[in-house]
Amino acid sequence: MKAVDCVYQKKLMQKQAKHYWEAVRLVAIGIVLSSIVFAVPDIGYTEHKSIFAVAAQSPWTTFFDWDSAWCSVKIILMAVAALAFVKAVVGLLVDTEFEGSTTPIFMSAIFPLLLGFFGFYELIKAIL
Repeated sequence: MKAVDCVYQKKLMQKQAKHYWEAVRLVAIGIVLSSIVFAVPDIGYTEHKSIFAVAAQSPWTTFFDWDSAWCSVKIILMAVAALAFVKAVVGLLVDTEFEGSTTPIFMSAIFPLLLGFFGFYELIKAIL
């Protein structure tokens, strides 16, 4: 009976270590993408506007508005970074005693998804 428990514990620890390394990878991706969003300048910085305002100011009649397109790409990157953070937290909570908390955190991923949809919409509007 002890050998079975030892094998089970070893597999459980390997599974948890896999989740930890996946969470570290996702957090690193989120940090890199967030640093791109906040460190790389855009046209809104000189005009004292947010990236959302610059992305939304592009009309449908103007083709290839690259300033708005770059701000839209930054919005999409911000959404992907937020999804990476949410996925890392959910992945860590799955195997703990706080498993009940994963559902509300997973449902909070709707906000980055909506942000990504907004970014794609504004990117299409800026390019076409």
